[in-house]
Amino acid sequence: MKNRKGMTLVEVVVAIGLFGIIMVTIFPAFLILNLTNIVSYENTDANYVAQDVLERITNSAQTSSYEDTTDMLVSVYGYTFNSGLSSTDIDVYTFSDDEYTINITFSLDQPTEGLTTVLVVVIANRNIEGQRAQLETIVNF
Repeated sequence: MKNRKGMTLVEVVVAIGLFGIIMVTIFPAFLILNLTNIVSYENTDANYVAQDVLERITNSAQTSSYEDTTDMLVSVYGYTFNSGLSSTDIDVYTFSDDEYTINITFSLDQPTEGLTTVLVVVIANRNIEGQRAQLETIVNF
């Protein structure tokens, strides 16, 4: 019995028990980290989409009229005019697919000067529903 080269069964069971206790305490941190990464990805992606839409509208406002810009939204990009949310000074356009729901609100703040507030709201419909991004600017048509 002097030449013991292996581990006893008790030592193996104790080692597995310690490993299990350590993993039970660490594993939830990995789950929370993964969820945080998914939320961050959804927020970043929704912000990118909102910025892209707002840049298209801003670029169009520099060369086109308000009517041409809204016609472009409908005919080229597939947005629909949402008459239920619109009023005399506010026009709302909506686009929805499997990934996002995009609402564009045009508020004619000072129609005599051609200033219009544009609000773009992007709501994610993918991994974590309800993640949203919102950007706003004032354009001159």
